[in-house]
Amino acid sequence: MATDLAEAIESGVDRALIAGGDGLVNRALPALLSSTADVPGVPVGLVPVGTGNDFARSFGRVRGLDQMIEHALGATQLVDLLQTPGGPVASVATAGFSGRVNLTANAMTVPMGSMKYTAATLRESIRLRPVPLRMELDDGRVVDQDVSFVAIANTRYFGGGMAICPDAEPADGLLDITVVDPLSAPRLLLFLPLVYSGRHVRHPAVTTFRARSVALRCGETFWGDGEPLGFSEGTIAVAPRSLAIAVGGSVPGTGAGF
Repeated sequence: MATDLAEAIESGVDRALIAGGDGLVNRALPALLSSTADVPGVPVGLVPVGTGNDFARSFGRVRGLDQMIEHALGATQLVDLLQTPGGPVASVATAGFSGRVNLTANAMTVPMGSMKYTAATLRESIRLRPVPLRMELDDGRVVDQDVSFVAIANTRYFGGGMAICPDAEPADGLLDITVVDPLSAPRLLLFLPLVYSGRHVRHPAVTTFRARSVALRCGETFWGDGEPLGFSEGTIAVAPRSLAIAVGGSVPGTGAGF
């Protein structure tokens, strides 16, 4: 897929349409990004028909395939990305319990859609365990503790609509970081429904941060956009204004290129 997209972009298309979910966006990012750091590559429009669709959710939800395509062909905006040792990430990089949920959900064939994450969450809660995390923010603050999970975000959502970093803005040049202290399985299952509305940030087990970069060492590997990133230690930094993405509205004379 990435090779075909790269060849299409090389041929001079004016827009790429991605029909899928967060994982497909993640796999397309290397081809979408310009080789020139300060010049965004080809604009992208999202047709969110995947499992979680968390990245697309941050740019307006529309229903029906025709409306999705119209939205994907609309006006664009430059947004940030996460630069990680495992490659670029569009929405959220996470490790710990949330990473294990991703692993389990990816292996499941039923149920479909975001309910897959709910089922995976229930399954993984039985095996809940704390994870060691050391995190140094670019302003010198240090977190060194066991956690249930950590999420480092460019946009608000992960796990099929959970607002893990509810104040995240995709073009503010900052990472939003949520750290959740170790919780027992019953407490975690009571905690997780709060995440859909973002009210979890007031929970005593939650600490939030903002930074431009963060150096991490974690006891488990990170996942990004629902895909394995293959690292447990390294630096995650914001890559400002790296991607032009459709946010709706009208762009006369613009069509799909891929």
